[in-house]
Parts: sequence; structure tokens; C-alpha cells
Amino acid sequence: MKKDESRQVVIYTQGNGAVPAWAIHLYCRSCSTNYHHNFSIHNDMQTYYGEKPNYLQIGEHQFAEHKLAGMWVTMMLVAWVSATNCSHVYDMALSEQQEHDFAAGSWQFGCILTPDHVWDVFVVLTLLDYNDRKNTYLQVLHTGEQKNCFKDAMRARNREVVEAGQDEIAHCCNKCMRAWTHPDGTEYNVQARARQQSPLFCPTHAYLVGFCTIIGCEAPAVSGKKVCLAHAEVERGRAAFTIRDRLRKHRLAHPSNQAPVVEGSTGEGDAGEGDEDEGEQWFDQDDSGHIHLHPAEHPGSIDVNDSTPCEAAKSDTGNHSSSLRRHRIATFYNAEAVSNVLLHVQKTFSVPRAFKPEHFIYNTNCDAKQQVMAHPDIWWWFCDIGMTVDIFHFLHKHKATHTFCQENNNPADYPELMGPDGNTWFFNTSIAEQTNVWLGGYQAICRKMLPVKYNFFLDEMIRLRNQTIVASLAAAGHEPREQVARST
Repeated sequence: MKKDESRQVVIYTQGNGAVPAWAIHLYCRSCSTNYHHNFSIHNDMQTYYGEKPNYLQIGEHQFAEHKLAGMWVTMMLVAWVSATNCSHVYDMALSEQQEHDFAAGSWQFGCILTPDHVWDVFVVLTLLDYNDRKNTYLQVLHTGEQKNCFKDAMRARNREVVEAGQDEIAHCCNKCMRAWTHPDGTEYNVQARARQQSPLFCPTHAYLVGFCTIIGCEAPAVSGKKVCLAHAEVERGRAAFTIRDRLRKHRLAHPSNQAPVVEGSTGEGDAGEGDEDEGEQWFDQDDSGHIHLHPAEHPGSIDVNDSTPCEAAKSDTGNHSSSLRRHRIATFYNAEAVSNVLLHVQKTFSVPRAFKPEHFIYNTNCDAKQQVMAHPDIWWWFCDIGMTVDIFHFLHKHKATHTFCQENNNPADYPELMGPDGNTWFFNTSIAEQTNVWLGGYQAICRKMLPVKYNFFLDEMIRLRNQTIVASLAAAGHEPREQVARST
């Protein structure tokens, strides 16, 4: 025996706006189970059906079209659009409120879409997609408020990411995996992250490709570079010659910047290339071996106190670290201590399906390397890994006189990191910084989130972004694949 009940609902659609409808659910008297459009309810347990529904129930009387839900998630992914703005866009451009007079039809509910509805769509759609990949059924409690029903399922997903990593934890491709033959004949793979670049010129000025990019210079660019031969040393970021020269100087008994003062010289201004201040801040080392940060006044600041943090940029947690193995986030409460960074990296690359990298590139690896060397019993995991500073920070944030950094963390000391011509870099060592810029777009959206939803949302954004990157790599012929983990 069964009975059916109907109730008024609102369906948010992409093509027809917000439309009134009737929802019918069935009740089985034998097993005391309620059957709704997306799920069944038995003993206060809500179990979703296996197939993905065309309309997602996001409230007691609200449904959203699956296609529309996918559009909202895509807007969050590619344009950092908040749930609030998603709802505003829909209400203003797609709801067709003028076409459907809910009040005239004695409908109980209006057609206004709220941010809570959008967030419910995101959570339900993400969890359904997750269980579909796992070939399981989504089950949540059917008690209390809607926003709290899915917390346990979200926690379980968050825990899986921590314990097993993202889906692409074992990713490698021809762009981030390099087969390298050492001069002694040993062959091994070098793993790093892919370089992502935008076109140098817009379509209107595409004809300038191949010419020197220095303003006022019209000479042809050197093959493989953006500048001509006369301006080759101006090109920054790829300045392999600069850091190779620093490494060479530190291997000399008497580097050129320590040469005696010759006749006609004032003894000032002859410190040699790379000894001048090269950025807004730099690191130095005292006689005791301690590292000190020296900030320089920003020349472009007007009426700005550089010592005072921007109120809008403050974070409730402190520091965040991104490990690029398609992809993981760690939040460091209060301070980004070197020991926390080392522990985070070790745990990230020790989960199932992950494998230990040959190189760990970090902006203050000089400090991390000293800790590894001082405590090899604790940090044995890093003893056979190359630990270098990324190119940007090495050139602009670390003093050329920092002996330990120049001798132990210079990327030019590792030929496998260099390009075939020996003057460019095979890997993009700043990819983590660039990914942090992308993550920064979600700061305003995540600012007031509680931990469960915060991790759940960002983990899903990262997973979806990984999918788009892998698809683009496959389209470009870089053969993205999964590598079998090696022993650690």
C-alpha cells in the first residue's frame, strides 16, 4: 500500500527562469519509507538514488536544474564568482520574474534565489559527483537544518583528501616529467610542475613576435628569447647566467668582488654583478649563522606605511602553503615555520599513490636545508632531495653574499633543471606562487567560512581546476598519465 502527496515548489531553470511546479512524493506504509524526487527517507536517514537527477532539490520547496547548477560551479571555478553574485546574476538576468506572477497564482513561495540556495546546490552536486566516482550512494541525516545535514559527508571527503591526496596526486606528463641522463651515464626521471604562459602579444600586435621586447628597440630577438643580443642580460626571470656567475664566484678562492682596490678606483661601486639591492627585501646571514630579513622601502608607495599590514589582507589563520602535485593546501596557524613546511611536504608526498620528488623548490630553502643538515635523524626524508630556491626569489630576495644559500641552494648547480640550451629553465619554479595567486581569488568568498566548508569548497575547486589542466595537457600532446609510486 502507498499514498502520494503533492506540494507547491519552485524550479530554477537556465532557459525558462524560475517556474512554479508541483512535486509529488510517495509513502510506503509497509516499510515506512518516503520516496522523493532525489532521495528516499527511512528512519531519519536520507539516501540519494544512484543516477544524477535533472533537477536537484536544494530546499523543502526549491529545485535547481542540473545544467544551471553546473553553470554556477563553473562561474566559481573560472571567475571566482561568489554564491551571492551567482544568485544576483540569476535574479536579474535569468529568473524572468516578470513572466511568472507567483502571487497571482496563489503560490506559497516567491522565485527569489538566495545565496544559501546556491551553496546548497554546490554541496549537493559535489557530493553526488563524489559518490558517483566512488560508485557509492550519498547518505545524510534528515534531521535539523538543511545546512547541517551534509556536514558529516563533507568531513569524510575532507578527510580523504588529507589521507589520500587529490585525484591527480600521481600526475605526470611530458611537460613536468623529464628523463635525464647524468654525465656518469645514470638515467632517472626529474619531476617538477608544468610552465603555464600567456601569449606575449594580443592578436592586433602579434606581428611583433620575434622582435626585441625592450621599448624603443626594433632588433630581431635571439632565438628562444624575447630580447635581442644587445639586451640579452636585461631579460629577468630566465637569468641563468646571473646565478651561474654567483655560483662560480663562491667556488673561487678569491671572487672578483673581493679583489684589491686598484689605482683609479674609489673602492665603491665595484662590488660585482648581483651585489646591489635587487628587490624590496632580501635575506642575509650573520656570523652565528642566523638568517635575517632586510626590507627596503618601496619606492612607489605614497602615504603608505609599509610596516603596517593592510586590514583587508589580514587572514584569520596566518599562512597557507600550496604543494604542487595537482594539488594540496595546508594552513599554518600563527607562523609558517620551516619545520611546518618540511612536515607538510613530507606528508603530502607520502600518501598512497604519491611518490617522492627529486627536487623540492621553496623560497627560503636555505633555512630549510640548514635544518635538514642539522637534524638528519629527524629530516632523513629530505637527505636525498635537491633543495633549491626558486628562480625569482633567488635573484631578487637573496643576497649574493649569502654563502650558504649560494653554495647549497643555487638552482644552477643542478643541470637537470636547466633547458637544453643551458641558458633557460626546463621547469617553472614559480608555479606554486602562481597557483597561490589563483587561490587568492577565493579569499573574499572564503573569509567567513567555517573549517569544514572552507576545506570542502577549496578542495573541489582544486579538483575541477586539475581536470581542466589535464584536459589541456592532453589536447597539447603532453600525454598526462599516472605514475607508479616509488619507494621512499
